[in-house]
Amino acid sequence: MTGLHLAAYFGLQKLLLSLLERKHDLNARDKHGRKPLSWAAGCGFLDVMGLLLDKGADFKSTDKDDWTPLLWVVGKGHVEAVRLLLDRGASLNSEDNSFMTPLSLAVERGHEEVVGILLDRGAGANFEGNFTTTPLSWAAMKGHKEVVKLLLDKSAYLESRNDDGQMPLILAAGLGHEEIVKVLLNRGADIESKDEYGRTLLLPAAENGHEAVAKLLLDKGANFGLQDNDGWTPTLWAYNFRHEAVVKLLLGKGAGLDGDLRFDSNALGVKTNGRSANISHYSNNFLRQ
Repeated sequence: MTGLHLAAYFGLQKLLLSLLERKHDLNARDKHGRKPLSWAAGCGFLDVMGLLLDKGADFKSTDKDDWTPLLWVVGKGHVEAVRLLLDRGASLNSEDNSFMTPLSLAVERGHEEVVGILLDRGAGANFEGNFTTTPLSWAAMKGHKEVVKLLLDKSAYLESRNDDGQMPLILAAGLGHEEIVKVLLNRGADIESKDEYGRTLLLPAAENGHEAVAKLLLDKGANFGLQDNDGWTPTLWAYNFRHEAVVKLLLGKGAGLDGDLRFDSNALGVKTNGRSANISHYSNNFLRQ
């Protein structure tokens, strides 16, 4: 790390200017591959960033994690610094070594204003890059309600799928984000959509014990009897993980502990040996626990 790195990190504009006048290399890298502009960006020092850019600092440079200065300001939520770099020509579609773009990073961290700026500057609301998770899926997983609404207002695709065939709605349900589920359903998402394992969103909600989400889905008419590709119903999953409140909720709606389990399993204390297993007689015992 050079003196320029330190001056940039602490926002010492006068010292930085003095070092530049002495011909210090403004594009020198530290052990992390970061240049002074990267450090100033991460700290949101607009004046220092402007000075470095005016002197020829490379705003396209990447560090060892392939983070550009734009990714640093986006990740930290520095709104005006984002505008500055975009005004200088920073790329909206740069990706780090985990395939995060500026938009996906802003969405994942819940920086609503930054998301709005990037979308207004042309970032695609459905752009995946080399990653199969769309910005809307990131927002749904992280529970950022206002970001979800903003993306939908910018025509984000409700039915986008990741590698597991999971759409934003099923991701939100499985993580217990009730408000996100409400928003997506109100915008027209399919309550019975399935992932590649045949799982509707009620199933992961039950599996993970999210009673409020399960109740919301049932009140909206979700089918509690649908089975996944292995023959498991929402009630079976809830019972398997001993989510008593969810099991009682499902049984109260008329569900049974019936399943057509298609693999060897000791789940619920029943060894199926590949045959169908009807375990509805367990329901009364469970309710008496």
